[in-house]
Amino acid sequence: MSEVEKSASSAPSRPSGPRPSGPSSSGPRSSGPSSGGSREGGPRHPRGDRPDHRGPRGADRGSRDDDRGGRGGRGGGRRRFPRRKISRFTIENTAYIDYRNYRVLKEFLTERGKIIPRRITGNSAKHQRMLTRAIKRARYMALIPFTSKDGKQS
Repeated sequence: MSEVEKSASSAPSRPSGPRPSGPSSSGPRSSGPSSGGSREGGPRHPRGDRPDHRGPRGADRGSRDDDRGGRGGRGGGRRRFPRRKISRFTIENTAYIDYRNYRVLKEFLTERGKIIPRRITGNSAKHQRMLTRAIKRARYMALIPFTSKDGKQS
């Protein structure tokens, strides 16, 4: 054997240059001609493999002539908000909520002993902070329970 043949046989089996981009014909993934990414072959649909569920004229939402009967249902019209709640502490012009007045504090607790949020009670932020502080002090002094037994408050 000549020196050229020996050096050629000891050379690495893969090429040392940059790898070619694109699909290779000798790889395990290529099973035929390039089909554009679809499983069945042919060009890929813009919405993928999902069927088109839109109704007539391409509307994908309900039209006005649904079985909702005029005004009911979703969308359109004026949105009505519930009446704004007024804090009882604001009406009574309360400057301080006393923790010893446990009968008033119990009205702002749920059956399980949780403090009712201000969006439900209608308290102002200032009165809600005072109420929370008073409830926590009353709990600490054992005037009202932290939690109730079996969901019933005593």
